[in-house]
Amino acid sequence: MKHYQYYFFDLDGTLLMGEKLIPHAQELIEELYGQEKQVFFKGKKA
Repeated sequence: MKHYQYYFFDLDGTLLMGEKLIPHAQELIEELYGQEKQVFFKGKKA
């Protein structure tokens, strides 16, 4: 993860399954923020 500054995530099925976080998703995001990475999220509006 050291080589990239920006991370983009699609929420549906990547970080979330329904309304629940996928295992270890929170730890991943916290690690990226801790490394001062730029993190972006996209979800579809129903």
